[in-house]
Amino acid sequence: MPIYFIVGPTAIGKSSLAIKVAKKFNGQIINVDSIQVYENLNILTSRPNEKEIIEVKHHLYGHIKGSERYNVARWCEEASVIIKNCSKKNIPTVVVGGTGLYVDKLINGLVDIPSIPENYKKQSEELLLNKGIHKFYNIVSEFDSEALKKINPNDLNRLKRIWEVFMYTKIPMSNWIKNKTKKLKKNSINIIKISSC
Repeated sequence: MPIYFIVGPTAIGKSSLAIKVAKKFNGQIINVDSIQVYENLNILTSRPNEKEIIEVKHHLYGHIKGSERYNVARWCEEASVIIKNCSKKNIPTVVVGGTGLYVDKLINGLVDIPSIPENYKKQSEELLLNKGIHKFYNIVSEFDSEALKKINPNDLNRLKRIWEVFMYTKIPMSNWIKNKTKKLKKNSINIIKISSC
């Protein structure tokens, strides 16, 4: 079954186009906006209204509490289950939104790293603050210089992530990346990019 991706910047008509595509092919819509997954942020986002939800089945909108931590791995897992279930019933899926990271990982594969406990995230933050970015970078380079080649030296989030993954799993991030798994068959993917121009 085909999967249609409608991607682009905010407020250019992705959602209305997704509904048209879903209606044309009798498909269902999957949200790929990292903000629209939160139930308490419906006012700040262009979430589908009641009429649109009746017309076409929508998934992964407002299903997460604001207090919960949500990430690309969890979204990929949830979206994959929906796509698989729709495919079994010969229902096309229309994935729509602006969170490019989520789209990329669903198509190209996600590194299957275990969830990192909060205490490791706090430790990496404290170490970075105490040592400074230069010394922290040097610490990380001692156990995973390979992963550092693929990031900007000033990318604090990715730098901390490399440290956290190694400290928790005892396996360098670069090794995890080598073993990433593919999520989708490329021949089933149709990408529709729209822009404000």
